[in-house]
Amino acid sequence: METLALEIVDLMKYLSSLGTEKKFLHLRKDNRLKSIQSSLAIEANSLSLQQVTDIINGKKVVGDAREILEVKNAWAAYEKIEQYDPFSLGSLLEAHALLSNQLVKDSGMFRTMQVNVYKGFELIHAGAKPKEILPLMTELFDWARGSNINAIIKSCIIHFVIEYIHPFEDGNGRIGRLWQTVVLHSWDNNFQWIPIETMVYKNQQGYYMALQLSSQQNNANAFIEFMLGIIKFTLENIIESGKIKGKKLSLEDLGIKLGIKLGINQQLILKEIEKNPFITAAEIAYKINISKTAVENNLAKLKELGILQRVGARKNGYWKIVSN
Repeated sequence: METLALEIVDLMKYLSSLGTEKKFLHLRKDNRLKSIQSSLAIEANSLSLQQVTDIINGKKVVGDAREILEVKNAWAAYEKIEQYDPFSLGSLLEAHALLSNQLVKDSGMFRTMQVNVYKGFELIHAGAKPKEILPLMTELFDWARGSNINAIIKSCIIHFVIEYIHPFEDGNGRIGRLWQTVVLHSWDNNFQWIPIETMVYKNQQGYYMALQLSSQQNNANAFIEFMLGIIKFTLENIIESGKIKGKKLSLEDLGIKLGIKLGINQQLILKEIEKNPFITAAEIAYKINISKTAVENNLAKLKELGILQRVGARKNGYWKIVSN
């Protein structure tokens, strides 16, 4: 889990180093629409991405009235991601009220009746008893607010425990997926534009299997590992698809044409050197948020590979990137 989480951190650093906020601007709405359509599709909403897009753009769509309302509600809930407190029950209930507006009798309230999850006639999970929901959810959010555990892993735990407690009459899956994004956003605000739900939808069977396995084992590990893999794969797809600035992100983005596969930190170092050849190891460490020792080790490796040269003296010299 820790290895996957660190790889996700590196991928997010890489995206941020490319000016993610500006380059994602034209993709933000598209990615949010994908998130909403996918999360609803997991719950059997039949509307296509184009139909969801048309609904949000105010166009008339022929479809089931309830499904159309689900889309409008989800859009309203996702639009407030920046305003939610990820560890506040009040914010969670507000989000549920938006998601389930006019769809559920007890919208924005914890359920007052027992709810069980069935696969056909087989009981696969019994939600918490109604009287236990408030203390359990309070305990979860109190733990989350005070815990120093890696934020990415924490988001997976919160997602799973929400599904395990099943605090609402309806919409538990939607609120669980949304709330993982809310927690991730509190760590890195670019996560609100990353359509993790789309990859979950494409791996829907694995998602349910991971939920079921963790529930049976009373241990969230299987689900955490599954979701970490989903997040990592989603980020890798964004990078490899070339959707930022309409081209594939590769070493050419650094102005280097080399047939050598470099690590994320090495690419970040080269990017900083490209911007400022006189930059010091300490300055690079500060900019890309790794230790000075790690920077120096990577600089030595890049020199060994013949990618980087030091020109002039140590104090007043500069770095030169060598191209084939």
